[in-house]
Amino acid sequence: MKYGLLILLVAALAPAVCGQRKTPPRTTELFGRNLIKNGDAESGSADGWTNADELKTIVYGEYGGGPTRESPGPATRGDKYFYARTTTEQPTAVFTQKADVGEIGDAIDKGNVAYDFGGWFGVANGSSSAGRLIVSFFDRDGRKLATAATAEIKEAERPADEVLVEMRQNGRLPAGTRRIEIALEFKIFPGHDEHLDNLAFADDLSLILTNKGAN
Repeated sequence: MKYGLLILLVAALAPAVCGQRKTPPRTTELFGRNLIKNGDAESGSADGWTNADELKTIVYGEYGGGPTRESPGPATRGDKYFYARTTTEQPTAVFTQKADVGEIGDAIDKGNVAYDFGGWFGVANGSSSAGRLIVSFFDRDGRKLATAATAEIKEAERPADEVLVEMRQNGRLPAGTRRIEIALEFKIFPGHDEHLDNLAFADDLSLILTNKGAN
């Protein structure tokens, strides 16, 4: 009887002793969720973004001529959207944040990680300004590997005041990427000599990574 118990004990411990016990696959929070903090403008004007004194929010319907809860735009919009004022003297306003993706470096280097990013953009009062989202990829030493951006709304094609238009971009992360920088940019269209003081809008900004190599 003692020998029988000993055999059962050895059999139970053998995988651990021989180093054969399988560890659960590591999971990551980087796939399948929005990596842009406060991309919907709901948690405060500049929460997660640089230049807190310039990036502002408006409640839908509270700005005359701007988008309302019922106007064309995100289907699942919250209460607020972003805006930034641009002038001829300061024609560009840029707000940034960063995402560390080093923990999925192996998948990135194998070409298995896809990105999809974008948002909804609009302008006020026939404004000569517009917004876009720019994503840049950096290696572990801080060298820029590539940049991608949503298409710009052309001045001649700018939407009506109350309309937000969706712009998106997708592709694969360049091999070597370990950090992503997201930039929300508002700017006045070039070629205006007269003084301009305009507003551009944005909402529902997102950056989603997908593991295309997963089984």
